Amino acid sequence: MNRSSASSLRFGALAAVALAWAASLALPAIEVRGGPTLDGLDVLVRGWQALPRGMPAWLANPLFAAALAAAALRRARVAAGASAAALLFALSTFATDVLLRGGQQAPDFMLRAGFYLWLAAVAVLCVCAWLDALGCTRPEARRRISTTSRMSRD
Repeated sequence: MNRSSASSLRFGALAAVALAWAASLALPAIEVRGGPTLDGLDVLVRGWQALPRGMPAWLANPLFAAALAAAALRRARVAAGASAAALLFALSTFATDVLLRGGQQAPDFMLRAGFYLWLAAVAVLCVCAWLDALGCTRPEARRRISTTSRMSRD
């Protein structure tokens, strides 16, 4: 694969991740039992309000944006670190009851398609960023890997 097609593939992957994240904003993300169903945009706009109560999942959004920008600017290590932090914060959603401060209880809620699409976008960006940071996406690295695997078969 030449440098131009690798660049196109990279751009396509980053665009797909960004589009998945944007699409997650239009889908139902959290359904509060006995209450409203919030779409991803509602959660994005209001989610920061849960930070003082010990629910850090919303922080995944600015870290995701930073990681996506770093990846687009070919700052692989920055993208890898920011995307890993974003994924950890996003996964903290599953520990909401444990993380709440002061004996508060989270309302009973169900995660919906928008949440899972958001989580998938964050996870895919993390995998892509780490592959890039480790050099697995560079053409010379692929040649080195294929040469090594051919040598081991001989």
